[in-house]
Amino acid sequence: MNAEIRTLLTDIKAAARIGHTESLWLALDGLLSLPEVAGNPQISAAFMAKAILPIGAALPHPRLPITAIR
Repeated sequence: MNAEIRTLLTDIKAAARIGHTESLWLALDGLLSLPEVAGNPQISAAFMAKAILPIGAALPHPRLPITAIR
């Protein structure tokens, strides 16, 4: 699971850095395949710290238009 989260975070950071909206959407779609998200269960504090917060921190990048995040 940690490898999946690291790969996902790398993909999201890369898409944000190049400012490519479609790549960002594809990377964020990978988030939906994780069991902690797919079944819509309550998110644990550990998953929040390992995945959600780093992804949120990677999104605001100067090359990425704010409309892509919305």
